[in-house]
Amino acid sequence: MSVGARELTKIAGTLAALAIFVAGGCSSPPPEATAGATGSGATGSGSAGNSSSGGGSTGGGAITSPLRFDAGGDGAFGPVSIAVGGGEGELFFSQATDAGSDYFLQHLTPSGIASQGWVSLGSGTPTSPPKVAVSSDGTEVTCCWEDYGGINGSNTMGEVIRCNTVPPRGTSPDFSLGGGFSDTGSKPSIAQGSSYTVVAYTEAQDEFMTETILNLASPGSVSFQASFPIADWHLAPSNDLFNLFLGDGATIDVSGQGPELQNDGGLSPVGVASTGSFALATSSGMTAAPSTVLLTHQGSQVVAAIFGPSVPPSAAISAAGETPVDPLAAAMCNENTFGLAYGLSGGKVAFRTIDLTASVGAERVIATGFDSDVIGIGMAAVDGGVLIAAGTPTAISVFAVPCS
Repeated sequence: MSVGARELTKIAGTLAALAIFVAGGCSSPPPEATAGATGSGATGSGSAGNSSSGGGSTGGGAITSPLRFDAGGDGAFGPVSIAVGGGEGELFFSQATDAGSDYFLQHLTPSGIASQGWVSLGSGTPTSPPKVAVSSDGTEVTCCWEDYGGINGSNTMGEVIRCNTVPPRGTSPDFSLGGGFSDTGSKPSIAQGSSYTVVAYTEAQDEFMTETILNLASPGSVSFQASFPIADWHLAPSNDLFNLFLGDGATIDVSGQGPELQNDGGLSPVGVASTGSFALATSSGMTAAPSTVLLTHQGSQVVAAIFGPSVPPSAAISAAGETPVDPLAAAMCNENTFGLAYGLSGGKVAFRTIDLTASVGAERVIATGFDSDVIGIGMAAVDGGVLIAAGTPTAISVFAVPCS
């Protein structure tokens, strides 16, 4: 594995850069939603004709849906991402326009209610519904997304990722990243370290992987080439270190990196099969020896395995007779328990817990009210439970789910 230094490519706040990267203010806000029983809550027209509403509950009111956006006659939504930092939730998503896509951040209360209107992060021209990622350390909310275009004023066009930051409850991007970050690549994955944020992405969807520190006094990057085409990847903090998990569509390997992306020099097999996309969550910051749960597709099943100081057997997560669909998500509920979410055919989302001994909790199926299969799921931990964001091209909902 070779490691080379790379400089951050920053987008200056000039008119030329603004032609590529558009940082806007707050859009016309959709109405705030309130939690309640099925059929209750506020509805009305919002940004560009969207609507938001308070949602329903399942499981005797244990799961609530405090927020829902409906696209209505406007453009389709893309995949979603959600994070929690400093006690505040952050929902990041895109919506298609005639010219391409707009990217929006929605601040949330810890219970998942919208705390204000949509914050515009910019516009772009991605070639497909863009994958997005969000992270928060309580002082900055970092958003990254896929786009198609040039970087640093270049006329060379291609797949790029772009990132920018918004202060908690802020109504527009700030200048923590000097006006924005951009590099060639796709599918950003963000991890929050103890003192800085790292984004991982591939270049041209092949064997080359890049990781970049976004907000450090002396930022830098590392790049390396895997020995296989990379199908999916996720970056996970491990106290002051990082683990990069890479999947080739059959198995998963891990590369451990030291502080400020000092690379360990190689990829090691995890011993977990994955026949498609996967998700992970880590106990970093909660336990002295962090463990990571890997949630994977294995044929027609969803399976979870714990990667850590001791590795118990894998545990089946989806139930017999179910038809899981691609999106998966995971988050640490507490120092002993992970929350797991996975899409099911018919627009449903299922939730289970798994503890560090691989003991699996009962399945809870969330009545989303979606009219098609989910295209994205995100999950983030809050006190006592998790917030799950799930979306289809026509609707996005946030669900507050207790872990107990």
